[in-house]
Amino acid sequence: MTKEKFFQELSEHLRKLPEEERNDILYDYEEHFQFGIEEGKTEEEIIKALGSPKAIAKETLASHHLELVKHNPTPSNIARAIVAIIGLSFFNLVVVLGPLIAIASLILSLWIVSAVCVFSPILLLTKIVFAQIFILSDVFVAIILFGIGLLLGIAAYYCTIWFKTLFVKYAIWNLKVIKGE
Repeated sequence: MTKEKFFQELSEHLRKLPEEERNDILYDYEEHFQFGIEEGKTEEEIIKALGSPKAIAKETLASHHLELVKHNPTPSNIARAIVAIIGLSFFNLVVVLGPLIAIASLILSLWIVSAVCVFSPILLLTKIVFAQIFILSDVFVAIILFGIGLLLGIAAYYCTIWFKTLFVKYAIWNLKVIKGE
């Protein structure tokens, strides 16, 4: 592989990054080549030491998405970071994806059950207005469900924060392992 081919592939794989960031990365690798040539290495030796452009791009994209999650933890940023981290190694796909989906599903279920319980008094009001049936025990059940819904909502909120923090720590650790740090 030649230097031009290396940069062409690297640029192609980094196309999802903003242009300014992509240019900075390409400039950094241009410097790697300059230093390597000054040390008397050939282009092939430098490319072999750097690794494949695809692996470099995957690692760079994972770092980029992880930074986005740290500063702006929106669901789409978290999803992109998960996909980027899983793309880094087969281990993540086999060992981490299952528990990740299970934990995310449990947290989503907590949010859904919480919302249903919180809105149970509205269902009771609908029953009273349209069916014109009023049972005092239904009011107590609706109040209890509302309280349970609030508690589950609080639990879901803290579980979501815990999960995000745990994921970011795991992703940072995973990048360090893959980089060999």
